[in-house]
Amino acid sequence: ASRGAARYGLEVGRDAGMADRVLARETDQTALAEALPPGKYFWRTRALEADGQAGPWSAASPVILPPPAPAGLVARLEGDQLIAEWKGEAAAYRLEVARDARFGQIVSRHPAREARLAIARPEPGDYWLRVTALGAEGVESLPGPALPVAVQPDRPWWLLLCVVPLL
Repeated sequence: ASRGAARYGLEVGRDAGMADRVLARETDQTALAEALPPGKYFWRTRALEADGQAGPWSAASPVILPPPAPAGLVARLEGDQLIAEWKGEAAAYRLEVARDARFGQIVSRHPAREARLAIARPEPGDYWLRVTALGAEGVESLPGPALPVAVQPDRPWWLLLCVVPLL
């Protein structure tokens, strides 16, 4: 709070000079919540006295709002591919494959431009997958929920011929 201030002015823009302003508010509160889409913004404030006199604008400060974390990750094995799909609306994504649920043993990372990705089928074993959204400004979301995936060894078709005579 500023001494003598009855109200406050807030501006948010896409540039520090506020030529591309996306929000302008006056309020008597010292906190204000406004929903903005992910992206890079600049904000500034000023005090307004009860008689209408306005103080100078503060210097514009940058703030980057990350995209929301991807949700609904599902995966399936098809032939020699692992196909992962999720829900999200980001500029890009990163799929991570790890040997453990804490992602301390990351096996691979894969960039994606859409909410679907096909990668080479991993070697047999237990894995964890997770997806992170990447904003246009390079800022990352928190990773989405991790998904366990078990990759079973392929069984050669000719093993079936060994079983048939036993029947």
